[in-house]
Amino acid sequence: MNTDTNRPSRTRLGLSGKLLLLTLSFVMLAEVLIYVPSVANFRLNWLNDRLSAAYTAALVFDAAPSGTVPDSIARQILQSIGARAVALKMGAQRRLLMSSEIPAAVDYDIDMREMTWHEAIIEAFDTLVSRENDVMRVMGPAPMGGEYVEIVLDEAPLRKAMQAF
Repeated sequence: MNTDTNRPSRTRLGLSGKLLLLTLSFVMLAEVLIYVPSVANFRLNWLNDRLSAAYTAALVFDAAPSGTVPDSIARQILQSIGARAVALKMGAQRRLLMSSEIPAAVDYDIDMREMTWHEAIIEAFDTLVSRENDVMRVMGPAPMGGEYVEIVLDEAPLRKAMQAF
């Protein structure tokens, strides 16, 4: 029996196996390079959506004749935003527009006005791997000439949305 006839087929299988592993490696690398920025972008968009809703709430409060709205409407606005509190900073004055169940402490702050791409990526993965229901304060540019609008909200709904993404 000639054993040399089996050698070329082993080499071809070895090469095809190596090619398969190399292809899988490049596909996985491409997936990571696409997923990492897209999950960070999803998080930023989710937070910006909440800030946009807070801007709208600030407009509602500004348009109210006495500067306040009934508690039932304020609660509905907070529920629609998914926030515990909305505040607006204008000049030297910081005005709490509405609140419900403000926690004793905020676990971390997110300033959307100064977010860099690498911070967005790191914070997105921190959110994904966290198992706690942290409370976060998110600040972004304000309408009506204000300095910034801020919202206080739970991290759990964001994590759930990111996992579904």
